[in-house]
Formats: sequence, C-alpha cells, structure tokens
Amino acid sequence: MRYTRAVVGWMQAQGVPTVEYLDDFFCVADTKGEAEEILMMLVEFVTLLGFKVNNAKCEGPGRRMEFLGVILSTEGERCTEEISEERIAFVLRQAKEVEEQATQGAVRRKLLESLLGLLAFCGQVVWGLSLYTRRGFALLTASGRRPWVQLSLAVSEDIRVLERVIRLYNGRKVVLFREDVKKDWFATDASGTKGMGGLLDESYFLYSWDDVRRMVVVIRIDNQCALRQVDKLWGPVDYLPLLDQIFYLCARWDVRLRPVYINTKDNLLADLLSRLDLRQFHLEHRAFMRASIWRQDRDDWMLHTSLWHELDLEFGPFTLDSCVVVSRANAVCVLSWSKEEDARVQAFDGHNAWGNLPFSIMLDILRNFIRCKRRQQMGTAGTFLVPVWDGNEAWELVKALPDVFKVVRRWRSGTHLFTAPALQGGGRCAGAEEVLEALQQEAQRYEGAALSDNTKGSYNTGARSFITFCIYFSCLGCMAPLLPATDETLIFFITFSSWFVAPDIIKSYMAGVRQLHLQRGFEWRPVAQRHRVAATLQGVRRFWGKPSKPVMPLTLQNLADMAKCIDLQDVTSLSLWAAILVGFFGLFRKDNLTEGKAGAWNSRASLVRDDVIFTEDGEAVWLRVRYSKTIQCGERCHKAPLRRVPGSALCPVAALWTLMAATAGRAGDSALFVMEKVSGRKAQLVPLGHGDLVKGIKALGSAVGLDPDGYAGHSLRRGGATAALRLDVSSVYIKM
Repeated sequence: MRYTRAVVGWMQAQGVPTVEYLDDFFCVADTKGEAEEILMMLVEFVTLLGFKVNNAKCEGPGRRMEFLGVILSTEGERCTEEISEERIAFVLRQAKEVEEQATQGAVRRKLLESLLGLLAFCGQVVWGLSLYTRRGFALLTASGRRPWVQLSLAVSEDIRVLERVIRLYNGRKVVLFREDVKKDWFATDASGTKGMGGLLDESYFLYSWDDVRRMVVVIRIDNQCALRQVDKLWGPVDYLPLLDQIFYLCARWDVRLRPVYINTKDNLLADLLSRLDLRQFHLEHRAFMRASIWRQDRDDWMLHTSLWHELDLEFGPFTLDSCVVVSRANAVCVLSWSKEEDARVQAFDGHNAWGNLPFSIMLDILRNFIRCKRRQQMGTAGTFLVPVWDGNEAWELVKALPDVFKVVRRWRSGTHLFTAPALQGGGRCAGAEEVLEALQQEAQRYEGAALSDNTKGSYNTGARSFITFCIYFSCLGCMAPLLPATDETLIFFITFSSWFVAPDIIKSYMAGVRQLHLQRGFEWRPVAQRHRVAATLQGVRRFWGKPSKPVMPLTLQNLADMAKCIDLQDVTSLSLWAAILVGFFGLFRKDNLTEGKAGAWNSRASLVRDDVIFTEDGEAVWLRVRYSKTIQCGERCHKAPLRRVPGSALCPVAALWTLMAATAGRAGDSALFVMEKVSGRKAQLVPLGHGDLVKGIKALGSAVGLDPDGYAGHSLRRGGATAALRLDVSSVYIKM
C-alpha cells in the first residue's frame, strides 16, 4: 500500500489525476494522445521501482471502461458512472437466494453479510440504495455472531425493492451531483407534502412539488446531523421512516436535494414559508425584525423532562432549581432562583438543589455552594449539569475535589439534552447591553491570546494548584480568603507544595498565582518584596534543590548508528526518522515537529505538508516556519534550508522525500510527521506527539548503547547546535 500511494503521489505531482486500489491504477486525461503518454509514463515508473507489469491487464485509452466493477463513460456530455449489468445480475441473484432462505425461517449470516457488502459498494454509485441497507446492518449488529439470522419484515421489504431501485437510479448519482446549481435556482429549508419555501438573496418564495420537477434543489438545514443524513440517505434506524419519505418524494417528482447549512434566523422563516401560509409568515417576520432571538448565557435552556425525572428519582427529590429565566418558564421545582435572586449569593443551606449552570457564572455558583455546604453539612446537597470543559476553572475545580464533587453521569456530545429555549415575551431587544457583552467577550479573547499556549498552560497549572490548596484548607476553617492572598497563605502554599514537587516547579506555581491575581484585578506585590515568602522559597530551594541535568546532545555518529535500526517500510518508523533528521539539521524545537498532546493538533505551530518546498533540482528543501518560540505573533515567516547529502543515510532531504511519497494524498494543512494508530480494525495516520518523539529517541538510543535517561526531544536541537558551532556557524542563526 505504501508503494501504491507513492506511485499515486508521484503521478499527481506530474499533474495527472490518478486513483488507486491495491495494485490497480486509473488515470484521467483530456485527449487520447495524452492518455497514451500517461500510460507509458506510469508503466516506466512502476518498472523503474522494480515491479513487473502484466501488459495483458493494461487497458489502453478509451471513453468507456470498467474499473473495480464500475463502468466509467465520457461518451455523453459529461462523465458518468454506473454498475455493470453483470454486477447487477450477481447482486440480484444473491438477493433472491437470501429471500429463498428467509422463507425457510433463517438466512446464513455470511450470505447476508456478502449481500450487504455488495449493496454498500453499489450504493456509492446508485443514488438512494444505501437507504435500503441500513436496517440490514442494524439487524446483523443486533444478532451478535449467530451463524443464522432471522430477517425482520422491514429488511425483507428492503430486499424486495432492490431491483427496482438499482434499475431506476443506476448511473444517475454522479451526473446530478456534479451539475452546477444556477443562481436563479432556489434554496429551501423545510418541506411538507404540499411543497416548500425558503429564502434567497433576502427574497422569500414558495413552490409546490410540481413546480420543481426534474430540478436539483438546495435544501438548507440548521442541524448538522440531519444534513448528513439527508445528503447520504443514511442514519439511525429510528429515522429511516422519515428518510424513506424523503426518498419517495424525490423519486416521485424526479427531484434531487443538495443539503447545506442554514442559520437559525433563515431556518425559522423558511419553516413558516413551507406551510404556504404567507399571512402568518408576514406576522412572524415583522416580529422577528423587532426582536433578537439570540440568547445570553444567563438565559437558561430546559433539560428534557424525561432526563430530569431520571435524575430527580435517583438523586432527589430536588427542592430548588438554582438557575432559571426571569419568567420561570423553564423551572422544574416549586422554589427557583433567576438572575434577579442570583445563585452566586443565595443560601443553599438545607436544600437539595438542581442546577443547569450558565457557563459564565459556573465557578462562582460552585464556590457559593461549597461555602453553604461547609456551613451546614447535613441536608445540603446539589446536582449540577456542567460541561466537561478542560481548562475551564469550574470543571477543573470539580476534577480537583473528588471528595466534594462526584461525577455521576456523562452525556456525550451531540446528545439531545435540551428542549426549546425559554424565551421571554417574544425575545430580547438588541441594545447596548448585548453590544457591551460582545465587546467584553472579544476583549477577553484578545487578552487570553497575549500569552503562548505553553505559558498559559504553565500559569493555569499553578493557579489550579493554588485554588485547590485554598479551597481544601478553607473547608477545614483554617485559611484566609482566596484572593488577595496573604503572605501567610503563600508561605503555607509553598510549604505544602514542597511535599510533592521540586523547587523549580514551585517557582513556576508562584508565577501562576501572580497571573491569577492580575487577571482578577487584584494588586500583586512581587515575591522579592515579601521577605518571609522569599525566605521560605529560598529555604525550600536550599533543602530540596538539586543540580539541573541538561539532556545530552546527539552526535552525527549517534545518528549513523541509529540509522541501522530504522525500518523505512514502516510509516511510523520512517516519520520518526525524518523528524529526528529535520530536528537535528534544522535545529528545530520539538513543538515545531510534534503535537503537544493527543487531540491537541495545532496546524499553526507545527510543520504541515504545505510547509515543505522542494527545489526544482531536488538538491535542497525549504521548510517554512510560521510559529516558534521566537515567532509567537506571526510577525514574520522564517524559512530553514536543508541540503541533500548524496549517498548518506543521514540525508534529511531524502528522508522527507520518502515520507511525503509514503503519505501521499493527505491534505496540505495536515501534520507532516505522523504515526499509524490502530482504531478497531482500521489503521489511521495521526500527528506524531511529543511523547512519541521522546520515546522513539530513547528507544533508538538504548538500541545503540546510549543511556536513554540522558536523551530527550531537546537532544536534537542541542546536538545540531553543537555540530554547527564546531563548524563556526554564527550563533545568530542557531538562536532563530
């Protein structure tokens, strides 16, 4: 597969559109002469790589040919694709065999799996066919691993209509979906049995189904899940009856839907138009123009009644709803607090409270609840709905105090948790309050962007440690207020931290405490002006301080020894080796080579495929650096050159060239250095992480007889800098 991808990457680099599957290649050209040249070029290149080409299986240029069971044709005005008659006949024979076995009581599992696999393949070409496989796949999943499966009535009905769907829509999927949508064609959102309505260029309209016969209709949907289901005619089994109706209407009127996303405002008005009721539309449109439907964070949504009752039965009965709108429209308890009562200052004492907490005041409400719980332990309890939001102070507080807060239930992203918003009196008028809130949010965003991600992470760690320390000891009744921190509080915090972490980390924690004070608007006196605090910090350093042990630099000889341990046929090993050579010869920091942690990929900070620019003669490569320790605000773009080292296993240009070819087909803004990760039965390429790079360096070092504890990611830059200084390279270039 890696060689196949390399061939495709090379062909595409020559400007030839190429598709591959295992050892089969399909190329596209405008003329017969160009196609013949491309065929010869492909055969020569594959032969050059050391493979034999079976000329009997090579098919020359043509306007109609079969590739992987799909007939591609350019004989008409546009390119089309369809399933061959032989493949259709084979599918229908298998479907008939399944029906015959079903009449006898059950179907062999392997036969049903084979049929569904064929239909899934044909569904890539035949529009709507995937809709008739969803119930079958759901049945296989529900049946476990039993060798015989009893067909449900719905699956049997799906199999019976297969021939009609395949015959009717074979070859039409590509034709219609590649047609350009003209501007005078309309866009719609909701539709009913009568017709549809929508908005386009600030104008509204409505059409009946008969008006749109044989058209491609742009349907705008305000829900991403629904959009994907309509686009692919595929979704959960519960939604299949609705998708069946959509497919039936499109088939009946010869209409094709092309779904795209619509915003909330246009969706609301399009829904009204779909009912063909212009009078009600005008009333709602005027009301909409007078009010804003955008809601503030404090205007709470209501948890679905069934979900709330489950929580009430398990952890209730709740006596208080701590966060509701002023109108109490979404209150679930007799006693409730709106923003006028303000849960941040009310007494939770003696209540079993429920709260769907607004993001902006979560932390303050939780702090108030802890104070009330400390005052009255017996009878005070609470169940709060909060987002699992790493980095948010409220969620970090919940994680840091497992003895106080217990996470009892997690709902995954995208779950239908809420009912409609609890609007008040037709909406909130847009005015100075909304503008001021928007300005505050924007200002906070800019203020937060002033520091680099690493610095913010370091500050947040120190601040969280300090907050956790203060809350824990304040619950015992032996601490002063959290902010501003007194000298005695800081002394206790330093002493407490010395039990767990090194003195240098405590110094970093104090920087986080300083940042916490400044962010909250409190004055901060430097540690140097706090005699007892500075003395305590110095004493901890004197008692527990250890000499720093910098990592060892890698040498050229070390790299030469490591090169013998690299498997260039493995993408992960190849990517690790390319990252090591680029880091060494380019003097790169590990942040530019890898992602900080899993799932935290930052295409701005790390090298991507588009950052690699090979010279025309292939003798060098330029690496574009848009962000680094010395370029944090995008003030310049630095380009680092790497020269080819002919015949050397340490050539960074050759390593990059091989890596780019082995991972050809990935997006230009995707990670340059990747590793294979197996998820289930499927392997996928993910960005190389900090830990993966360090682990790889240590493993290679151990394999060549080095002490793995003495080497890490910084060994690359330090080793390259050491080698450069020995060659009298100016330190100005090394520090860039």
